[in-house]
Amino acid sequence: MKRVVLLLFILIPTSILSQDKVKKIYFGIETKFIKEIDSNIERSAFLHSEKLGISTRFMVGYIFNKHLSAGAGFGCDGYSTPALLTFPVFVETRLSLKENSTPYLYADLGYSFKYAKTTDKGMVFNAGIGYKIKLKGIYLTPTIGYNYKHVEDWNQHTYESYLSELKRHNLTFGVGIMF
Repeated sequence: MKRVVLLLFILIPTSILSQDKVKKIYFGIETKFIKEIDSNIERSAFLHSEKLGISTRFMVGYIFNKHLSAGAGFGCDGYSTPALLTFPVFVETRLSLKENSTPYLYADLGYSFKYAKTTDKGMVFNAGIGYKIKLKGIYLTPTIGYNYKHVEDWNQHTYESYLSELKRHNLTFGVGIMF
């Protein structure tokens, strides 16, 4: 039953929107691989760790013209060493050179809310460059970018209890689908 509801959630809006000659609303799903490049914690305990993460995000937005689109979304960001789990809600904007296959700039800003002991709250920011590749009604969107994560009240579950917050600077490599 869940699969049927999910399929209807995707197909009905897509079929309605595809009746127009120009789509004004877009839906997107993306996954980004994250590599930490800097943070404010002492790394002696994590010298031989990879400091990696993964992010999966869902978004919906509006295409204002062939150069500008904006939207909102939610996601799940998981980081290793030290372990973080966040569920951000964010707004995004994209600036494209032209309408179809084209490079674009993106930026999003959001906040992760704490809803369980194992999740973290704080601000998140992403910015980077991508390329829209048109493939039969959908776009494939590879990206490279910067991710900043500011986690509040971080000392509740860390080895270094003297830190009250965590600031992570990350490099991201991602791929998404827009339709």
